[in-house]
Amino acid sequence: MATAAVFCNAEEIDTTQSIKLSLVKIRRHNRARIHAVRDRLYKIDGRIIARNRQKKTDQKEPSFMDISPIPPEIQRRLKVYPGTKILNPQRSKMPTIAGDVWVHIPTGRRFVATSVIAQNYLYSLQLKEIVGKPYVDPQDCRRVLRNEGVVVIQSNFAS
Repeated sequence: MATAAVFCNAEEIDTTQSIKLSLVKIRRHNRARIHAVRDRLYKIDGRIIARNRQKKTDQKEPSFMDISPIPPEIQRRLKVYPGTKILNPQRSKMPTIAGDVWVHIPTGRRFVATSVIAQNYLYSLQLKEIVGKPYVDPQDCRRVLRNEGVVVIQSNFAS
């Protein structure tokens, strides 16, 4: 009951109505935004001497573990360039990831975004009962919480 009161911003508990809440686990990652990861490079005087700390599958070049230990005079000149993540151009500027909690400003009702459609609309089945369609423009909404892993979803009212 206390969770329901906090979720609905209630100061006192009214036992005449009940609200069906369900806890949904949503994965907390944004790997869909990453297209590729470039290797970590180990260079001496601008020349690549190794790739990655340990060899990847089918990697032909030596890894840092293969060339270790390095003499101290060479180790001083060693520069490490971390691997870079190349973002997927279609998904790099998405307004949300699944599990973010939003408030639809005109109605004041909360919903949990499950995905993004057409690269710029928030999608959630909860929006169907709020605005009549399962998607909405993010300019009409405000993000309340980022994905916490386990999200409280208000299903429907029962009297």
